[in-house]
Amino acid sequence: MKNLSNKKIVITGSPVSGITSVIELLSKQGLEVIAEPAREIISELREINGDGIYDRNPYLFKELMLSRMKYNYKLHDDSRAYVIFDRGIPDIIAYSDCFNIPRGSELKA
Repeated sequence: MKNLSNKKIVITGSPVSGITSVIELLSKQGLEVIAEPAREIISELREINGDGIYDRNPYLFKELMLSRMKYNYKLHDDSRAYVIFDRGIPDIIAYSDCFNIPRGSELKA
């Protein structure tokens, strides 16, 4: 039988599709929710006047989001409870393609 101990769920979709509302409701129900990294990264880098923001260096911003997503995902490898992720790697691929940002070797199709 397949190992069902890995209970990670990624919620993804287009902007303004209600993802954040769903995530907030799930969080209120007591599920562990991992926030979308974009807001955190933007806040952190604006605070230090960093370059890895979408309007300064979109490629670096994409790489920082990918790195943070991979870190958060790996951090929850041993979780026995469901973990809900607000967005995931498919969103990074769509972001890259939508804004003509090179995907990089990790995201090659």
